[in-house]
Amino acid sequence: MSRPRILQELCRLLQARFEEYLRLELPDGRPMPSPGISVHLAHPLSLERANTLPVAALYLWEAAPDPALKSRKGTIESIDPGAQQTPFRAIIRGTPQWIRCRFALAVRGRGPEEELDLYSAALQGISDSPSIALEAFASLKDEAALKGVADLFPIKYETVPDLWRQLGLPRHVLMLSFEVLIPLPSRRKEPAVRVFERQVVLDSTGSDLSSSKSSKLKKEKAPSKGGLLKGLKSEASPHSPAEEAP
Repeated sequence: MSRPRILQELCRLLQARFEEYLRLELPDGRPMPSPGISVHLAHPLSLERANTLPVAALYLWEAAPDPALKSRKGTIESIDPGAQQTPFRAIIRGTPQWIRCRFALAVRGRGPEEELDLYSAALQGISDSPSIALEAFASLKDEAALKGVADLFPIKYETVPDLWRQLGLPRHVLMLSFEVLIPLPSRRKEPAVRVFERQVVLDSTGSDLSSSKSSKLKKEKAPSKGGLLKGLKSEASPHSPAEEAP
């Protein structure tokens, strides 16, 4: 069984984007100081050892499940007619777990002005393209559970106090911090069981009321003998022969 590649795909997509952003012109039309800036998937500390400037580092510093977006419901992944004796075969697959990925982008230029220009280009790039399309992820193209539900994954800025301390940097440096929510596909698969000759009743919350209703119907269909006679007496005509007898 292959490992999921969703995090690697996300990092590579963002890396390519920032390399493109840093090649763009600045808002006033001036060309970037260096059109071929490399964006490394590395810790910001690696910039201190860089020999070629300017350079940038994109670092995924946290990736954790978001419990608020966890769904317990499954989806039917595929239906296989199979053999003639078993015409119905389906697999219910668990829904993806949403992962909150937090990134930091740091740059090092040949001077403070060049670094500010690089950050300006990165901010402008995210503002112009603030999301990543589902189709960009090769591992998510066949995820039926995401079709029509999450076609775009937004890139959201965030403010993290003392991020440079959390990353172990010796001093404060200007960094661009943002997050992306992406789905991690589930490998849990369960066979779907077909129900024959059973009445299924759901309430507004989706709970199954079939068992309680079935027991109620059984009681109504099979009343006691005394209850049946009592019901017949109550329905008898007030002028029945039995009541007119002397």
